[in-house]
Amino acid sequence: MPVDDDTRSVSKTHLAIALTRRGITATDRNSTNGSAILRQGAEHLLVGGQPAELRGGDVIRFGDRSLTVEQA
Repeated sequence: MPVDDDTRSVSKTHLAIALTRRGITATDRNSTNGSAILRQGAEHLLVGGQPAELRGGDVIRFGDRSLTVEQA
């Protein structure tokens, strides 16, 4: 899904979000500015190419944008 980004902090193929049998995952696509999951006040950086399971309430930061997982 395209994301408008005038600051150019989001890479063209920055982040992949996928629905799996176990739930929802986020995978950083080796982006320039990285991605992280904010969970219960702690930031967990995503390692490029390695999917991370998401939980309801997680905030995903990618570049200078973010989104909140409502339900996982």
